[in-house]
Amino acid sequence: MNKHLDKYKKISDNIIKKAFVDLKGIRIIYIERKFKYFGKALNFGFFNVVMINPVLRTFSDKELKGFFAHELSHIQRHRDRGFFEKIFFIINYLFSEKFRRWEEREADKTTIKIGYGNELYAIMRKSYRISKWHEKRLKASRLSLKEIKFYTKKNK
Repeated sequence: MNKHLDKYKKISDNIIKKAFVDLKGIRIIYIERKFKYFGKALNFGFFNVVMINPVLRTFSDKELKGFFAHELSHIQRHRDRGFFEKIFFIINYLFSEKFRRWEEREADKTTIKIGYGNELYAIMRKSYRISKWHEKRLKASRLSLKEIKFYTKKNK
């Protein structure tokens, strides 16, 4: 593993220890490669993959915590689904933009519920500054900065 992947794994492990006890001991593979998104969590049944764009190397630890808490929220949410729910999820995620938006917003809410609202706010704020494309895509599919603040305050 390179030094960045080591750092990402350490941050993820700390989040799992504090907030995702059910994910303790599961196999998560971290892959760093350039693609249009900052990251993506994928579940393949017996193992999970978190893909990470190298642009995250420039992000602070606080921002990275927001990123990994969000991606781990996806993994936890997927693991909580039954077999038929997973089939339903996969089909809808592939073919429905409305469903993908719902899932992203729910992962944001889960991130806030587990105590990483401020970190989620930090990464979203930074992400808006990366490019207009990222800002537009994130505003269309994720909680707004105002919503993150609201839910974080409500969660405390």
